[in-house]
Amino acid sequence: QSVGQPLTHALGVLYAEESLDGRLMVTASRDGTARVWDGHTGKPLTPPLKHRDFVLCARFSPDGQSVLTASRDNTAQLWDPHTGQALLPRPLSHGGAVLAAEFSPDGRHVATGSRDRTARVWDEKTGEPASPPLSHRSEVRSVQFSPDGARLLTVSCETLARLWDVQTGQELPISFRHAAAVTSAEFSADGQWILTASHDRTAQIWDAQGGQPFGPPLQHEDKLVAARFGGEGRSIVTITESGSVTVWETNSFRPRIEPL
Repeated sequence: QSVGQPLTHALGVLYAEESLDGRLMVTASRDGTARVWDGHTGKPLTPPLKHRDFVLCARFSPDGQSVLTASRDNTAQLWDPHTGQALLPRPLSHGGAVLAAEFSPDGRHVATGSRDRTARVWDEKTGEPASPPLSHRSEVRSVQFSPDGARLLTVSCETLARLWDVQTGQELPISFRHAAAVTSAEFSADGQWILTASHDRTAQIWDAQGGQPFGPPLQHEDKLVAARFGGEGRSIVTITESGSVTVWETNSFRPRIEPL
């Protein structure tokens, strides 16, 4: 049963996220706006957070005091979720659509990934670059900080996920390679493991320090679009292009729930 009223945009909603305390919701839309809503009543709390093109994602900071938006207009921006005012005098700019954006765990940095084949790390307070551009061979679709904030994990349209030193902007001599394009990558909650999914129809757990595979590849009958840790790392959820979902046990590498 739904609670409160629908959160409505003029065009399709592409992303939605709840603040950690559950009091706020933020949505990102094809109508060129993000909106902040009361998490209990569904009423808008601020004016629309406006971009010049689709807003592809909107993320709350760890303390809930800012919202990070990423847009197809080649920019990301930080906003006050209580007033709707932009927090940076200039948006975070790329040479192509910004496809991904995320806060560091301590909220001091933000990372963006772009169609211009770079990821960037920025100072959250000033909006200034905190490292050189992190160059890839194709558009960067995913960025994620390690739990300690020291490393950045990126996914582009390549057959590997890359790991970077946040402070220096240098690529670390570790990669997580598949036989076809990697579609998702994420750290475990303790930062010890990395989980990848690929169009080669497998998901794989890796040692985040050394880059070695941990356990066998998790084989599927179709290309994977995503894999996520669940159950405090005790399980993995995988999703294929055909829409099937499988839950795997990480101690046995066997399906706990067969494809849905």
